[in-house]
Amino acid sequence: MEEEEGLNSAAAMARSKGDAAIADGWPRFVAAVKARLEIGARMYGDASFESPSDCVAVEIQQELLDVMGWGFILWERMQALEGRLAELEAGAAVSGPPRGAGPSGGPIACGWLGGVVQLSETGESG
Repeated sequence: MEEEEGLNSAAAMARSKGDAAIADGWPRFVAAVKARLEIGARMYGDASFESPSDCVAVEIQQELLDVMGWGFILWERMQALEGRLAELEAGAAVSGPPRGAGPSGGPIACGWLGGVVQLSETGESG
């Protein structure tokens, strides 16, 4: 009986954390998508809505391959940083946005805008 109550309590806590994450994160996600659409409109002359559907489908396939490639790169980095991530999750203080090392040992080309990582059209932080 106690075990069942503990499981129900854990499930309720997980739901409330998920609900809070959605409430807090969704507006930032929508803002990031809107910013990417605006950048795309500037870069491609706002022609995306007039592109034939088969061209849009090919573009989506290419973008998904990019996402998967970046996911693999991030997965590899996370594997190397597994111990450090455990320390951070245990409550170690983090100041400022996370930074990674680029080829020259400096920060990677990402910028922060309202807590959302965004790359400029040129790949420079913006």
